[in-house]
Amino acid sequence: MLRVGVSGHRPNRLGGYVWESQFNHSIRRFIRDFLIEILENTTESYTVVTGMDLGFDQFVADVAIKLKEKYKGRLFVEAAIPFRNQPDIWNSEQRERYYKLLESVDALYYVDTLVGYDDPVVYCGEFSIRKLFNRNMYIVDTMDKGLALYNGYSEGGTSHFVAYAKNLGKQVIVREPNNI
Repeated sequence: MLRVGVSGHRPNRLGGYVWESQFNHSIRRFIRDFLIEILENTTESYTVVTGMDLGFDQFVADVAIKLKEKYKGRLFVEAAIPFRNQPDIWNSEQRERYYKLLESVDALYYVDTLVGYDDPVVYCGEFSIRKLFNRNMYIVDTMDKGLALYNGYSEGGTSHFVAYAKNLGKQVIVREPNNI
């Protein structure tokens, strides 16, 4: 089974916080086309690993979950959540969507509970920036290839994901949000 790790921008760098915006629909179409292409061109099974943050991460989870029925036994979704309280600062609609998506994933890990990816300075389950980067490292460390929706210049988690993967010699397909 091959693992595809994903990372991408939050809604403020994409089509905004409106889930159904035209731009966010185009992102989900891009993800759908990407997943269908890899599944149709091989007999391999795939696990899509997403950090489940707002924006690209949840778009990927949403699309992959919808495709699981068509590719039963060949497509799985893993949620690699940086810490249990990740959704606490989100609004009620965002939390509701997050928990609904989690009901349909095949595996769920709170990365800060995994050896080597914890943050000894902050309690397990609580927020820290380091845990966000550790989540990205876990995804890259365990993936066979990656997909990033990245504008190429913003600093943060997605730039770290891409740089860390390249440093490890892992293939990452990088798409600029405005070119999909």
